[in-house]
Amino acid sequence: MRPATLVVVDLEGPPPPLEFDGVHLDAWVVARRDVHPRALWVVDLTKGPDEAREEILARREECHQAIGEPRSTVLDAELPAISVIVPTVAQRLEELDDCLSGIAAQEYPRFEILLVDNRRSVPSPDPLADISLRWPQVTLVRQPVPGISAARNQGLRRASHEVVAFTDDDVTVGPDWLRRIGEAFVRDPALDAVTGLILPAELETPAQLWFEAYYGGFAGERGFEALTLSVPGRRSARITVTDDAGREVRHTALYGAGAYGAGANMAYRRRSLAALGDFDEALGTGTPSRGGEDLAVIMSILWSGGRCRYEPYAYVFHRHRREIDELLHQLDGYGVGFTAAMLSLIMRDPFHLWGFAKNAPLVLRQGLRALTRVLRRRPDDEVQQRPIPSEFSRREYRGYFKGPAAYRASRRLHRPTGAVGAP
Repeated sequence: MRPATLVVVDLEGPPPPLEFDGVHLDAWVVARRDVHPRALWVVDLTKGPDEAREEILARREECHQAIGEPRSTVLDAELPAISVIVPTVAQRLEELDDCLSGIAAQEYPRFEILLVDNRRSVPSPDPLADISLRWPQVTLVRQPVPGISAARNQGLRRASHEVVAFTDDDVTVGPDWLRRIGEAFVRDPALDAVTGLILPAELETPAQLWFEAYYGGFAGERGFEALTLSVPGRRSARITVTDDAGREVRHTALYGAGAYGAGANMAYRRRSLAALGDFDEALGTGTPSRGGEDLAVIMSILWSGGRCRYEPYAYVFHRHRREIDELLHQLDGYGVGFTAAMLSLIMRDPFHLWGFAKNAPLVLRQGLRALTRVLRRRPDDEVQQRPIPSEFSRREYRGYFKGPAAYRASRRLHRPTGAVGAP
């Protein structure tokens, strides 16, 4: 795990000078063409600038050969209007400014920004008081009911447009994030949801580097090829993944759909969410369930026969947790949120029990691999060194057992109305 700097390189231009600065041993190079990310390379900066340049040139040639034909143009008049919803509890104000700045700078014909204030109470002085002065494009919406799902649902109630896009307040969106989302919905009128690529905003600390190494950032299948997820019929627990040429790339379990996206970068047709009852307010950050609301929605859309597209051109940068303790807490929450989301799905449709049973062999293999990692764990005083992946697995695996009780506790607190998980 070596500190790294993130560099964006245009495939059509000359490679930038890459030199070791005494701190960053590697450069994570995001290769793009026409502002679209095409690949991610790790370049060793300690070998010197000349070798770094030669490596980029060699990889650039390989990347050029792999790039297919450009996509057809979608005219501005054809693009759908989009409502962008950003929940916040105003704890990361500098990152929130970066987030709103990136969204406001989007060159997109019709969109609105809804910043949902999810604090229980408004302090005095209020750091969000001058938000409308700094960002006149932003509409501030209050939702004192705790939880990111409650905040998102409040944003949905205030949204003016048929397509709704979501991101988090610690995310900076790419330069044409909205355009790529809008184009995806235009090119496939049957599409219900779009998820996108999530890249790291910085790779300075061991926690940030380990999160990338262990979890692939957010998606276990981070890639630079657009993919469409669909099922052969309603109540199918197997997903067919196809590329833009219609070729079947793979088949996977419905309950592994989280590998293709996360709540930091997702968009939906409003009617598709409404058909599900919007987000389950007993799931997500800010509730005892701690997560899973994004998984529950994507899986419910596919379960009901819908379609989801993973669109790497709609990319964002996320600032990962900087400290190991924060990261371990986050991974524990991932485990809690996953099984909480599974219970939410079952309460909506008990037929999911059949889906779990059908995919039991795959789940069992994955569980045994995780258990093996747990049994090989080292003492806690070594957590700052090599055994961190073992500790990660243990935290996430332990969280699985907490999820159902956490979900029931969350439902008692929230009693959500019109939620994905509501029976």
